[in-house]
Amino acid sequence: MNRSNYVKCIAIFLIGLLLSFFHFKSQNLHYDNTQILDRVAAYFFHDQWIHFGNAATGVGFVPGSLITFVNVMAMKIYFSVYSMMVVVWIFHLVALVLIYSILKKIDKNLLLSFLILFWLNPWRIDQTTLFNPSYIFLFSALHLWTSLKMVEKSFYLSFLHILCLGFCAQVHLSFVVLVILSFFLWFFKYIKIHWLGFFSGVLVVALSLYPWLMAVLFDPPFRQADFEVKKSFLFKNTVLVFPIFKSVLYWLRYSSTYFSSNIFMDMSFGWVEQSFLKYFFVYPFMAVKYVFAILSLYFSALLHWQIFKNIKVSLFKRTEKFNFSTDHRIGYYVGYLFLAVILATMISPIEFNHWHLLVAFPASMIVMVLGLSKLQSERIKIYKLVITSVAIFFIIFNILASIESRSHNINNDYSELAQNYLQQKK
Repeated sequence: MNRSNYVKCIAIFLIGLLLSFFHFKSQNLHYDNTQILDRVAAYFFHDQWIHFGNAATGVGFVPGSLITFVNVMAMKIYFSVYSMMVVVWIFHLVALVLIYSILKKIDKNLLLSFLILFWLNPWRIDQTTLFNPSYIFLFSALHLWTSLKMVEKSFYLSFLHILCLGFCAQVHLSFVVLVILSFFLWFFKYIKIHWLGFFSGVLVVALSLYPWLMAVLFDPPFRQADFEVKKSFLFKNTVLVFPIFKSVLYWLRYSSTYFSSNIFMDMSFGWVEQSFLKYFFVYPFMAVKYVFAILSLYFSALLHWQIFKNIKVSLFKRTEKFNFSTDHRIGYYVGYLFLAVILATMISPIEFNHWHLLVAFPASMIVMVLGLSKLQSERIKIYKLVITSVAIFFIIFNILASIESRSHNINNDYSELAQNYLQQKK
């Protein structure tokens, strides 16, 4: 990579940090945030360690205390909500490094497009918040990284792979997708497992969950599962069918600019008072937004279809896949992840929303990066136009959403809101 591209990459990285900070600062304080703040307040003000995670939709609390641990430790270093934001940044940054370490084996010139498509992506920027799924990218990336390396039996890799699954379970219940994926990868001879490493990882995870198990057994308020029996039951989505189609669409949307309404679609533009600005800026931007969404969704579907065409012959065959090239192995990983998403959706007692499947975002985004790499090698002028347009669109989109949208307002000071909430918990 030449010096000019290095400068561009550094600029994109710094812009991503600024957008993340702006997004964090302008947030409204909501229930998912206060659940994490409650754990911090319980420790600092009441000398109580909470051994369970946030409440999950309709199925009780997330097991374990990883979320409590990382945020309490951050606040011990410096008692500010921005310390907790830095933890989220670190999780995202490690995910970025792990994914790029894979991509550079295919082509070292993918860094710029990868940074734009991942680091500036509103799907990621939206997760710069105190919310369980905000921490999920690290585990998705670590799962992918270990899986691609497990072509030989390795204690270290098998141990790390199991830790990834076990600690992901303490962040969000969508870890089930990764568990199903790991089974597929092993059963269809994509990875090799070192069984001593496997059981060592299981032991460490079990020990980390022991305090939570004691809390479940002996703490009456948390013995009761928050499970809505009348509305939720296993394989509910298989009966309804539509949620399965919705999950497939989310899969494609993660590598597109067709964002969820829960993210940034509710931009009100109430701050634009002059009518001429709406005609010359707001309305054109809204039109461009939908053009980007349609084109990128089509491109995403096309790329995924090409992957499935290439691997469909041996996807379900128990033939060794250890000696394939990195990009070929990524194709199989994506294929098995897609099947895991479908199966997890079918089993789930609730209908998934976009945050339930964010474990699939890194792999789905990689498909788009590799798709653009072909354009980069064949039609460099068109590639530069596309990637520049996407970067500008992402930057404008993130800024406008942070100024005023469903969960954001430029006049907010999130740190002050959070500190006031913590003071009330004393």
